[in-house]
Amino acid sequence: MDDLDQLAFSEEATSLKNIEDRIDALIKPHEERIAQLSEELSDWHSYTYDDDHDRKMIKIKGLEESEKKKSDLEIFKPEPYFCHLRLVIDGNETRDCYIGEHSHDLRDEKGAIILSWKSPYREAYISKTKTHFDIEAGGHKRGYDVRLRRKCSIANAELLEVRTELDDAYGVLHGQISDPFLISVLNDKRRDFDLTNIIKTIQENQNDILDRPLAENFIVQGCAGSGKTMVLLHRLSCLAFDPKNRHLEYVIITPSDSFNHQIAGLCNNLDIDNAAQLTVEKYYARLITALTLRDIAGKESRGFCYVNVPKITLEDNAITPDWDLPKEYLKEIYSDRFYKKVQSAVEAMKKKALGKLKLRNVEAALEARGFHLPAADSVAYDLYKVLSLAETRIEREVVAKNEQTSAVASNADKAAMTQIKEVRSLMDVRSLKRHIEKEIEQLKQKHRVSPKKELTYRYELYIKSLLCVMYYGRCNNAGSVICIDEAQDLSPSELRLIRTAAGPSTPISLYGDTGQNVCPYKGISKWSDVPECVATTYFELNENYRNTLQITEYCNKKLRMNMTPIGLRGPDVARLKPQTCIEKLFDLRNNEDRLRCAVIYKYGLTEIEKHLKELLGEDGSYDEVDTKRISVIPVEASKGLEFDAVVAIEDGLTRNERYIAFTRALTYLFVSRIGA
Repeated sequence: MDDLDQLAFSEEATSLKNIEDRIDALIKPHEERIAQLSEELSDWHSYTYDDDHDRKMIKIKGLEESEKKKSDLEIFKPEPYFCHLRLVIDGNETRDCYIGEHSHDLRDEKGAIILSWKSPYREAYISKTKTHFDIEAGGHKRGYDVRLRRKCSIANAELLEVRTELDDAYGVLHGQISDPFLISVLNDKRRDFDLTNIIKTIQENQNDILDRPLAENFIVQGCAGSGKTMVLLHRLSCLAFDPKNRHLEYVIITPSDSFNHQIAGLCNNLDIDNAAQLTVEKYYARLITALTLRDIAGKESRGFCYVNVPKITLEDNAITPDWDLPKEYLKEIYSDRFYKKVQSAVEAMKKKALGKLKLRNVEAALEARGFHLPAADSVAYDLYKVLSLAETRIEREVVAKNEQTSAVASNADKAAMTQIKEVRSLMDVRSLKRHIEKEIEQLKQKHRVSPKKELTYRYELYIKSLLCVMYYGRCNNAGSVICIDEAQDLSPSELRLIRTAAGPSTPISLYGDTGQNVCPYKGISKWSDVPECVATTYFELNENYRNTLQITEYCNKKLRMNMTPIGLRGPDVARLKPQTCIEKLFDLRNNEDRLRCAVIYKYGLTEIEKHLKELLGEDGSYDEVDTKRISVIPVEASKGLEFDAVVAIEDGLTRNERYIAFTRALTYLFVSRIGA
């Protein structure tokens, strides 16, 4: 450590002591209060006074509140901050700021002690090269010049390491992306088996995405290990931190339940655990349920009239991927052509119904009772609602007149009721469903498809969602802010469906990697295929922070990729026989039993699956992630997951599938082939 480094460490140690003292000063009154109340309660003697019990309960509640406040403050002590900034504000006021990983600021009577990483000062600690920032807070924009920026490693209230990135006093400026502090933090994260935040290591290009306005729709193309999922979660955390956005419902559409399980802890850490984390299949089920659970309600002279909406039901079957079905069949189902066919069927149904109403002059009978036909661009459900309420009104009038001796329902009333009933039946969503099912049956015969009846396939949920959205219109339960991870696996028609369900003003952001598209029958191979109504703004992240230098360069060489490795070093990638690869995994697990290991293979190759079961036996966890055993999972199900050691079975894998399999490995990658 040279003289400047020694001076920086000494100065930072003094700053840390000052911060810890200020935190202790906040804790002390609560400690004193806890001691006082504990003593009073331990010596408590019951009296016969009526308010004796109440007074005791007040003291118990006061004790619990003080213990909670003390605990909330003590959270800051082990690692109060990781960045020390010295800022000159508007050219005259100098202020020292300390940035921590916590979700809220810590203040005393002197001002801020610790600022949350979500504060407006975030850009000042992230940028490696800029020294001037304009920050808006409280409706006022002020200029900030950075005079000092230090990254600090603190554990158990002890200063371990200091890296001065900028110091005006000594002309220190470190601007390279792969700085030692970043590498040190990334290496520390390798020792943490849970998914952790990237607060300390956020880079400028990642922060540009975090700072996008709430209302902006955009696409993030990120290579494997670029942190695109981390950026998604941290951006939501920043949005939710703003009081103006706390009422919003955030929806994260994800590739699998295993992925949701992996990010659950981090979502809690980032205070976004209330965000809905739904697989695509569960999101479709949510749309169907929300749209078909409604009832029609209309004001009537005798109170409210409720008419049940015809339902598209969800079978209580296991939901399964489409992997077993013919690709050409699925290609037609997920195509824009099929989407437009459903859209046209709904419009034709409406046109036919409106034509019949006008032809038979039923419109006059409706208007006479205060009902008006919806506009031509309204959804089919609006017309069904008007007809249902009108039918119920006229039916009540007919019954009421027949009950009166002096009045008899007119033939015109009866005819209007019959005609409205006939047209309403045309508008039943179930008749639309039957029409589309005929189209699907023709496709099944064309492609010789025989799906298992006891299963619900993913594409069936998509079709039902499409029918519901086209018929009922926008879904109020679609989400206020929608983020789609692994978006390259959705077809343009699926993205258009989500946009229609959510409405034109709902912010939608897509995160993915076209290089990881393994669904040629429906996925996105280039982002220009995304409908303009969904998103147009584009960002790219091409730095791989996850995989070792050796794994990243292996992918670049073997798969003609162009990822930027950040510099984490590890063992060389090894090409070995299958049995040797499995033995390597067992050796690694024997040395470190918490090591996460996986074998990744091509789904549907029965000989490969059989061979793997022979090699692994009961030590394998098949088709699901199990940290206590070796997870054996299809490449299609491995997206978004990461393991310390991976055996990639290349048999049958496409280039994109090999890219996914290789980059699931954090440190150890073994490549093998079972067939000749």
